[in-house]
Amino acid sequence: MTKPLFLVIFSLLFVLSIQYDQATATEMAKASFATYCGAKKLEGMKCGSNCNSLHGYSFTRQSSFSQGFDDTLTYSTFINSAKRRIVLAFRGTSSITQLAKEIGFSAGVNFGNCPNLKNAKALLYFLGGYNGKIRNTLFSQVRALVKAHPGFSFYITGHSLGGALATIAALDLSCNGIVSRNQIHLYTFGSPRVGDVNFANAVMGAVSEHWRIVHDRDMVPHIPPCKMDTIGHCSSGSLGLADTFLGAFNYGWHLGHEVFYDHGFGSSKVCYGSEDPSCSNKYPPTNLSIDDHNVYLGTRQVC
Repeated sequence: MTKPLFLVIFSLLFVLSIQYDQATATEMAKASFATYCGAKKLEGMKCGSNCNSLHGYSFTRQSSFSQGFDDTLTYSTFINSAKRRIVLAFRGTSSITQLAKEIGFSAGVNFGNCPNLKNAKALLYFLGGYNGKIRNTLFSQVRALVKAHPGFSFYITGHSLGGALATIAALDLSCNGIVSRNQIHLYTFGSPRVGDVNFANAVMGAVSEHWRIVHDRDMVPHIPPCKMDTIGHCSSGSLGLADTFLGAFNYGWHLGHEVFYDHGFGSSKVCYGSEDPSCSNKYPPTNLSIDDHNVYLGTRQVC
């Protein structure tokens, strides 16, 4: 058997061995939206319908870091002992000011967190906020969780900005050996693009499963823009002379395993490849919606 044929067969078997579980995704959506609530409402799981739906989970702590006026980065920890599962849920954008910063500070910067990862970039606001505020506390807390709950799986999740931070955290925890690869499960909802193609590939190789869930015309997964080829499809390759002009801009690249839901979540489609034009990328920038960003799998921010 030739090496290329072997790689094709191996890739197909790998894809077929990974199955999307909507029940688990719904739990992660509940946790992602629950973490918009403050710690006082999460204590005793009293945050409303989202907490009520997280059967078997207990709230451990919420860590919140100020980025300036009306601008915070937050994640919450939930544990389900019966399922041997620890959930790290990152909160999404908390204010208009924060959203403006996410858009304004979208330059790609070197992702230097992983010793053996070269030539990968993540977007400045996401990586800068994570490294400057979250990383040291997260590492310390996760090490303690690993020691206190040996063998538990880590489900890392988040909505919107929270999806971007969850993606960075999953790679960082894995590549530095804080949590083993086969224990990390990544679920994001309405996540923007977080880094370039090298970053996306590194994340996909660093976790046991990764599902990027998109609700129909949600506009956030379309920012920042990808680099498009001549027929309007996202491209990770060279565009020749055009790169001379486009190279000054920073273009993102999504993780694969996109779970694309139509409006109202009546049906879904899994696109295993990155930037598949038959999933959310089928919509042009002029035909997007902020309303679809605010609800996932019947879940929204309710505290």
